[in-house]
Amino acid sequence: MNQKKIPDLKIHKGDPEKELIIMVHGWATDIKTFTDPLKISWVERVDDELTEILPIKYFISAVSTPDVDNPLFTEGDVSILSSKKFIESEVVSIWDCLAQKGYNLLGWSQFYPNKCIDYAVNELAHIITAGVKEFFPSKKSGSILTHSRGALVTRKFIQQFPEYANPFIKRVYMVAPPNIGSKIGFLSGVLQEVVRYFDPDVENPVLKKILSQFSIFNEENGSSRYVLDLAERLLHFIQGEAIKELSVTSEFIKSLNKNVDIEKSSKIEYHIFSGKNPFFSEIYVKYKDKIVPLIEPFSKFFAVVSELRDNCGDGLVAVKRSKVGFEKSFQSYYANHATILFNTELQDDLVSLLDGYGE
Repeated sequence: MNQKKIPDLKIHKGDPEKELIIMVHGWATDIKTFTDPLKISWVERVDDELTEILPIKYFISAVSTPDVDNPLFTEGDVSILSSKKFIESEVVSIWDCLAQKGYNLLGWSQFYPNKCIDYAVNELAHIITAGVKEFFPSKKSGSILTHSRGALVTRKFIQQFPEYANPFIKRVYMVAPPNIGSKIGFLSGVLQEVVRYFDPDVENPVLKKILSQFSIFNEENGSSRYVLDLAERLLHFIQGEAIKELSVTSEFIKSLNKNVDIEKSSKIEYHIFSGKNPFFSEIYVKYKDKIVPLIEPFSKFFAVVSELRDNCGDGLVAVKRSKVGFEKSFQSYYANHATILFNTELQDDLVSLLDGYGE
């Protein structure tokens, strides 16, 4: 197996009698999605190296000490984007959870995690045809566990390579999957406004007045420059080809869901786990009086974007858009797109499903 082609390969050899589970991470992340969710970042490959764009901890506030290099963390380690504070020592990754139960695990970091899905589909094909043969030669079948875009990678693989997918893949467990697409593109508009506010050459007195009420946004601690740099990097990042594929109106999503008969005929079972907390609850409660006038111009938008509505989406994927229509089971949890990775209820339900099937 060409490990240069498949970087950061992770393997756990558990009970020989238990199932093999291949893990497929989502857009612009890496294998730490499953192995160390508090340390995952949005990344992109630059000059043959994965470069960090934004640590996901900003969305989950799960740090043990204040991040001195990040002026957006306030006293108590509460991130401005977090919905709940998590204690690092209490978080168990999906990888560790399943390893402790004796399951055999195989995962990797996609070489181009923020490029079009075809790249990752070919890597998954390589993992199944070569990786399994090399590291788990006795395994003639297994299941796949996905997060976010990883579900689309897997579904595309099943459609494109049915001769490899079936009979090897028995079940696919999808965590926060954008099966019918996502309206993640809304971030572009939001970030454009952020850049306008923090750009010293652009005057936006109304927004400036509102945001100046937040102690975290000031020139003295350098947060304004920090946010401007971050917003500009993210704006460039989320306007890439992979994000366009994830749109609810993209040709990729239309084609994928037009060819579901291939998936149905494969007899592969889909089990879906969806999140319904858009992650703004704690900061909203703390700064409600200041936030309301800030988001009022966008109120109609927030009302119709299910990804951002409480009990309707996880911040990036809407519950209703996570379904395929022929899933074997569906469950939802009050967790956002990041915290669902170490949600204990989900882990218990996943293990129950796996134990119920056996080898």
